[in-house]
Formats: sequence, C-alpha cells, structure tokens
Amino acid sequence: LAHHTTHQAAAPCVLSGAAGRIAAMSASNVGAEDLTRSQIVLRDRMDRGSILESGVPEDYADAIMDSGYMARLVQATDRLQKKRKRARNRYVQMNRYILVALLIQAGVTTYIAVFKTLLMPDFDFTMDVALEDVDMVMMLDASGHLGHLRKDQHKAAMSVTDTMVEAMEDLRYKSRVEASRMMHAARGEKSSRFSFERADYTVRNPREPEKPFDRDVYIRGGKLRVATGVFNAFGANMLHSLTLQPQEVQRHVLDATDR
Repeated sequence: LAHHTTHQAAAPCVLSGAAGRIAAMSASNVGAEDLTRSQIVLRDRMDRGSILESGVPEDYADAIMDSGYMARLVQATDRLQKKRKRARNRYVQMNRYILVALLIQAGVTTYIAVFKTLLMPDFDFTMDVALEDVDMVMMLDASGHLGHLRKDQHKAAMSVTDTMVEAMEDLRYKSRVEASRMMHAARGEKSSRFSFERADYTVRNPREPEKPFDRDVYIRGGKLRVATGVFNAFGANMLHSLTLQPQEVQRHVLDATDR
C-alpha cells in the first residue's frame, strides 16, 4: 500500500511537469504575440504621433490611420473628380457653341451693315405705267349683192386690224420712252458724289438708240383685242371672240369671205 500510494502520488508530479512545459510553451507564444502586437501598437503610435506632429487635428488622425476608410475616401474623391471633369468639359463645350453663334451673328450683322451702307443704292427708282386695253369688234357686210367685194372686204379688215395693232404698239413705245426720260431725270436729281447709284440701269432702244429705256420702267396693258363677225339682212353671226392674235383674225375673216 505504501508503494502503491507512493506511485499514485508520483503521477501528479509527472503530469504537473508536462503541464508546466505546455504552460511554458503557451506563455512563450503569448509573449511573442504580445510582443508583436506591442510592436504594431508602438509603430502605429509612432505614425500617429508623426501625423499629429505634422499639424493634423487629432479627430482626423484616426481616420487617416484607417486604411479601409482612406481607400473608400480615395474612390469617392476620384468619382467626384470625374464628375467635375465632365461638368467642366460640358461647360467649355457650351461656351464654344455660344462663341461660334456670336461669331456667326457678328458676321451676318456686319454683312448687312456693309450691304446697306455700301452695296445698296441710296435710292430705288421704279415706275409702272398702266395703259388701257382697246377692244374692237369688226363686222363685215355679208349681203348677197356685195359678194363680188369679199376680197376687198378681207383686205380692208386686215388693214384696219394691222393699223390698230401698230398704233397700240406705238403707244406702248412712246409711253416707255417718256417714262424712261422721267426716270433718268429723277435719277440725275437724286444722284451726287456722296450717293450710290447703279450704272447699268439703261436698256438699249433699237428704234432710237439716243433714247435708251430705263430698266425699272414697266409698261402694262395697251393691247388691242379684236373680234370679228358678219351680218346681212337676215341677222348677224360672230366669227370669233376677242383675241390678241392678228393671225387668228385673218384666218377667220379669210374663211368667211371664201364662203
């Protein structure tokens, strides 16, 4: 019993020795971890101390030491910079558009000013001469006892028509010459060394070259319209309605006299 008791008492001593070695090893590991943590804390304190010494407020020092926060801050700042850059580019582009529009407006207004002051005449002359048209109805006697005079009637009708057409054309010509003379006089009164007037306002007059026409004189109307018909003791009949063509008058009169 004494020996057994001694053996039983010795076991705890052996166990306690192993536990001591394990405890010693654990203590050494804990000591190493504590040493590493203390070194990190010491380094962080040194970095924090240097940050505080550089003038950064204490409230911002911890934020600067937080690497995750700083990474998010850098990303957010980069996004804001990109937005500002895009906004700045849009602003610059809009200013370019405005500048181009202003340059175009300035060019157009300058052209209008130059055109109005230098290229456009000081006075604009024009004249419209309105003449009345003449309507003539010519009736031919188709009586039987005048049948042998049909050719003479035809010649007389065409002669009257041609004479009237020439008279109306001469009226238009004289009206144009007189209006051109009045226009030339008006231009001469208004023109001076300080006024601008077109030099090519004349038009050649084939009949009288010494009396040129004015290009801004317009003759309207003054035409002869003729209608012919026949009559006898039994009634009257129109050959054609009013026309401006002497050839049509001649054709209808010739047809009527040949029957």
